[in-house]
Amino acid sequence: MPKVNLLDGSGVPRRSELNLNGFEMSVVADDHSSLTVNQKFLVEFFESKTDGKRLANRNDFEPEEIIKYLPYVTIFDLDVNDRGEINDIKVRLFGTALSDFYGEWTGRYLKADDRKDSLKLTHPKTYKRIFAMTALLLIKRKAVSLFSDQVSAERSYWKIRNLAIPFSRNGTDIDMLFMYTELNNEP
Repeated sequence: MPKVNLLDGSGVPRRSELNLNGFEMSVVADDHSSLTVNQKFLVEFFESKTDGKRLANRNDFEPEEIIKYLPYVTIFDLDVNDRGEINDIKVRLFGTALSDFYGEWTGRYLKADDRKDSLKLTHPKTYKRIFAMTALLLIKRKAVSLFSDQVSAERSYWKIRNLAIPFSRNGTDIDMLFMYTELNNEP
């Protein structure tokens, strides 16, 4: 198992790091009862594409098969070194509903982006959640779900649920991440 700290790429994660300041993460196991209906559909959809024999791949599906989810989907390219540490994450695709909420991020790198409108400066909690989910996913090599009762201090009335599914171009090495996001502003 690679040694990856959930936030910065160093050290071994401890159980306490799974519930970090305002958000809770869990590895998606065979029991999908804690997932939302949409999350459960997506986990089972990708499992059906691979028969559990390898990691999912972007080529496993046609966008039309999951069209209703696409506005809430992000696909990340992962830059991971030989030690399993996250060098950076590039936003390959950012769904339209997410762009409307957060701003457009397609084509941007999360760590290397030092602009004043970077994700780490404008949405630091979101930035930390993405790196924490990615690190846990790299360690466990399974989908990860996340819940936060606050998107950010400025949007404290928004709750967020994420589902991150590991993708691999070669079926083995995790080099992409498929993430589905549910935003809810109900009490």
